[in-house]
Amino acid sequence: ALLRRQFQDATVIPSSVKAKVSLRIVPDQHLETIVKSVKEHLLSSFDAMKSPNKLSVPALHTFYEI
Repeated sequence: ALLRRQFQDATVIPSSVKAKVSLRIVPDQHLETIVKSVKEHLLSSFDAMKSPNKLSVPALHTFYEI
């Protein structure tokens, strides 16, 4: 029981994390501009944290159907 309690209190920090973001664009918005703005925001916010970690923001599936 004591061993189980020790593991319940432990914090597990993953070696990497991923997030998927889906954006819906409306008429008169340009996909390239939106992707660039989102990337810039994420990177500047991450830089402000002064984290020793790394952030990668690939833009996958940057297409849309009409």
